[in-house]
Formats: sequence, C-alpha cells, structure tokens
Amino acid sequence: MSLADSPHRGAVRGGLSARTRILPYGYYNIYYRVGDDVEILRILHSARHIDDGDL
Repeated sequence: MSLADSPHRGAVRGGLSARTRILPYGYYNIYYRVGDDVEILRILHSARHIDDGDL
C-alpha cells in the first residue's frame, strides 16, 4: 500500500503542526501533509528529535 493510495494512515503527532503527519518506514520517518495532494516535507532518521522548526 502506498502513501498516495492511503495518505491518512500516518499519525498526527503532538508537537508538530496539526496538518503534519508522520509515517515510519524502516529506520526513517516520513513527514508529510495531506491536501489536494500529498506533500512530503522531510524524510529523517527515526532517532532524530524534531519539531516544527525542522520541517
């Protein structure tokens, strides 16, 4: 199942914008927003601590 097929499966995480979702993929997290399209903001290692300023 791809992110494009099911964009709302990622979780909304506290500390980030309400529109920003996170989807784990292996050792990485995909940070993205859903609107008319899926906008991928960043792909970062899951050990990294981030907040809105990093996106």
